[in-house]
Amino acid sequence: MSLLWAIVPVKPLNQAKSRLAPALDGEQRAYLALAMLRRVVTLLVEAPEVLGVLVVSRDPRALAEARDLGAHTVQESGAPALNPAIARATQVARAMGAATTLVMPADLPLLSLADLRGIVDLACDALRSVVIAPDRHETGTNALLTCPPGVIQYTFVLESFKRHLALAEDAGVAAHVWRSPTLALVLDQYPRSERGRRISRIAEAAAREAGMDVIPTEGYYEKYGDGEVQLHVSRWEGHPNELANEIFTQMLASHLGLLEAESGGPSDSELRD
Repeated sequence: MSLLWAIVPVKPLNQAKSRLAPALDGEQRAYLALAMLRRVVTLLVEAPEVLGVLVVSRDPRALAEARDLGAHTVQESGAPALNPAIARATQVARAMGAATTLVMPADLPLLSLADLRGIVDLACDALRSVVIAPDRHETGTNALLTCPPGVIQYTFVLESFKRHLALAEDAGVAAHVWRSPTLALVLDQYPRSERGRRISRIAEAAAREAGMDVIPTEGYYEKYGDGEVQLHVSRWEGHPNELANEIFTQMLASHLGLLEAESGGPSDSELRD
């Protein structure tokens, strides 16, 4: 697909990864967010399918980093709002010759070139098409390709996956869905099924090969009952065990080398609700 521009929205770095606040201070979380931004932007800048990359943010440090990596930047202004910021960046991309845009968040630690090519291939060079990559719960949108740019309204809010599908249908635009374990994989989750664990191991191996730090979680979540995993992390804010949440943030910080490793590990009784 020719004339494809990628748009990467970035929230202020001092607001990034707020769920890790119990273990990481603001500067440490900003460092983590910046590392993921570098990886996503570098992949997009080097991808032959992408003509140009636009990073939109109100954070001067993030914008400067993006420019150093070869991306163009758009300074976000006005009241902080994700959808208007992406819409403004889309207007800029169209002015620079974009016939298709791909919105790709900066915090996708396992994004791969295969994901990018899979999304582009689904568009099939159609004059009017939308490709949506959902998160693992199929509630949020982790990537959104639109051809032409702005053919549907951006609605990156709760239940955005269903909303984007509905908007495409209302506009009479062909909608395709790209499902990928790497694009949808949540870093702080422990898959229940053997298939999920196999996918996780593949993703971890790919991440290590790419020089990324991998956070092993399997050893921290014990089996209960009939061999079924009763305690797992699917998302931070929904976790029923506050203590396990705190332990996991400390473990993450330790693996990132940002905190000294805690002595000892959680006992079975500590991990139980």
